[in-house]
Amino acid sequence: PLPRKYAVFGKTLFAFAHEGDKKVLPRIIADEARRFWSTTSFCEVMVQHFHHESVLDEEHHMRISQMPTVSANSAWSVSQGYGATRQAKSYIFDEKIGLTDVIYTVIEKGGDINDQR
Repeated sequence: PLPRKYAVFGKTLFAFAHEGDKKVLPRIIADEARRFWSTTSFCEVMVQHFHHESVLDEEHHMRISQMPTVSANSAWSVSQGYGATRQAKSYIFDEKIGLTDVIYTVIEKGGDINDQR
């Protein structure tokens, strides 16, 4: 029951986690996914804990990205002042050259706590 999950597509190793420290993740991934390390050229790490989008780190063919949220606002998130745009982020990867395209899809508001004001 690892808190990180791994998958390989072509030359890209994917690591998925709810959260993680960008300074520690490269070492952990290299250890946990060592069987894939020599067969891939790129590593895409996707974490989601903070519900906003950013590239946390990018070096040595490893990109650590904070993913946007698709979840609706809750009473707690509104009380804390969080209000990230709900959107899905879709990636298109080529088996040989890695990431080629990114597509954003904004999720229309509906049924979340902000609509009840």
